[in-house]
Amino acid sequence: MIRKAAAGLGRSLSDALFPPACCVCGAFIQKDTETGRQSAYKLARLSPEKAFRNIMKDCLCSFCIEDFTAVHAPSCTRCGEPFKSSADQGHLCGDCITRKKHFLFARACAVYEGSVLNLLHAYKYTGRTGLAKPLGILLYTAFIRHFSEMDIDTALAVPLHEKRLKSRGYNQSLLMILNWPQIAQKSGRHEDASITIDSRTLVRRKNTATQTGLERSRRMKNIKNAFAVKCPERIKGRKVLVVDDVFTTGSTVEECARVLDRAGAAGVYVLTLARAV
Repeated sequence: MIRKAAAGLGRSLSDALFPPACCVCGAFIQKDTETGRQSAYKLARLSPEKAFRNIMKDCLCSFCIEDFTAVHAPSCTRCGEPFKSSADQGHLCGDCITRKKHFLFARACAVYEGSVLNLLHAYKYTGRTGLAKPLGILLYTAFIRHFSEMDIDTALAVPLHEKRLKSRGYNQSLLMILNWPQIAQKSGRHEDASITIDSRTLVRRKNTATQTGLERSRRMKNIKNAFAVKCPERIKGRKVLVVDDVFTTGSTVEECARVLDRAGAAGVYVLTLARAV
C-alpha cells in the first residue's frame, strides 16, 4: 500500500514538474483525474469516439482528442469501405464486385485523417514507440467489435523487409499487437488470450519501394510477390488475422491474404488502425 501510494505521489510530482505534452500539437495535457482507465472489453462497448477519448487521454490535448473520425456503417461488407450516403445499406462495393479478394472481410478503427494520421506519423517516423500501447488497445477494441465471433487462431502483422526493419528499428504493426494476449487476460476475455501472435510465418522477401503516392495499379504491381509464407503448417487450417497500420487501396493486405490463402489458411481477415477514404 505504501509503495503504491509513493508511486502515485512520484507520478504527480513528475507531472507537475514535467507536464505531459500532446503527441500531435505539443500543447500541455490537462490530466483527467475523474475518469479511470477502463478495460478493453468495456471500451469496446462504448462508441468508437468515447473509446478513443478514454484510451488517448494521456497522449492528446482536449482539442486534438476531438479530431477523430470513426469508420461507421454503412460500409462494404467485404473491404469495409464506408459509403458516403447514410441511406445505403451494407453491401459489396464496386471494387469488391469486380476484383477477387482473398481476405473474407476487412475492418478499420478510424478514418486516416486528423489526430489518427498525425499519431501514426509520429509513431512510425519519429520513433514514438510509446504510442504502440494505446494504439494497440484501440486496435483491440475494434477487434472485439468486429471479430469476436470469428474464432481467430492467429494474428500477424504485415512484415517489413529486413533492410527497412533495421532502418526503422521496429515493425509498427507488430508492436501494436504484441500485448494483445495480456490485454485480453485483463479484460477477462480468456478466449482471445489464446490467440497466437505470429511474427515469423509471413515474411517480406522483396524490399519494395514505398507505396505512398502510388496509384492503385502501380501499388499492385509494386507489391506483387513481395511476401512469402515460411513453415505453412503454422497457419494451415487456421483462421488468420492480418494487421496493418493503414488500409489505402488494400493492395498490401490483399497480397498478404493471397499467399496465406494459398498456404492453406482456413480464412484470412484484415484489421487496420486507419482507413484512407
